[in-house]
Amino acid sequence: MKIDRLNKLDTVKIGIIATDGVEYKKCDTIIFIWKKERQFISYAFGNSHTTFHQSGEIHRASKQQKPYPVIKGKPLLNFKGHQHMCRFEVVNNFENLKNCKPVKNEKLDILLYLDFRKFKEEKITLDLYLLEESNLQEVFEIIRDGGYNSLYTIITLTSPWMLIAYR
Repeated sequence: MKIDRLNKLDTVKIGIIATDGVEYKKCDTIIFIWKKERQFISYAFGNSHTTFHQSGEIHRASKQQKPYPVIKGKPLLNFKGHQHMCRFEVVNNFENLKNCKPVKNEKLDILLYLDFRKFKEEKITLDLYLLEESNLQEVFEIIRDGGYNSLYTIITLTSPWMLIAYR
């Protein structure tokens, strides 16, 4: 069974950068890893990770919580449509961001800026999705199904694509 990767990246580091308009802090890094030989995708964020296997099984784990139940998703081979992977939250208090560091010269593939002045809620919620390549109709499905998000970023360096929705 061969999965065509075209010329996509096998590992993508996405730095989440918080700003209050004056100062910038790196909150965390989302890491997308494609393991060709074992045919799975894994996301790591903070102390949590999500693994999406070729069969469609999704495993989520966090160091702070008990393991989540296994979820049955869409098969990874010839991936179609979209699949919600996980949700993360960042406390919307720039002054009290814990574990955030000043932005340094770090090798990151993508920077995702969160301007704390634009968010009114107590927490900024980020939802990670896998997205069928070149099928932008799926973005409208995500917006329709989870319409509470207000900002969307599509990452096309991976296969399948990634979509980060946040509010």
